[in-house]
Amino acid sequence: MPKIPQKFTDSISAREYISKHEIFGANGFRPEIMTDEEILNFANALQEQMELLMYKYKK
Repeated sequence: MPKIPQKFTDSISAREYISKHEIFGANGFRPEIMTDEEILNFANALQEQMELLMYKYKK
């Protein structure tokens, strides 16, 4: 299983992470026009939400 960083620190990794998950692109989301700071914030917010969900559904 691939390891996801606890926090993204560079926009390249954050953009790669977001682009791997097309569902994040719903409702007009366009990462190609986002700044590096916006991408980092978005990827880190997604990571935080994923951690909460994994805790909830972990068996």
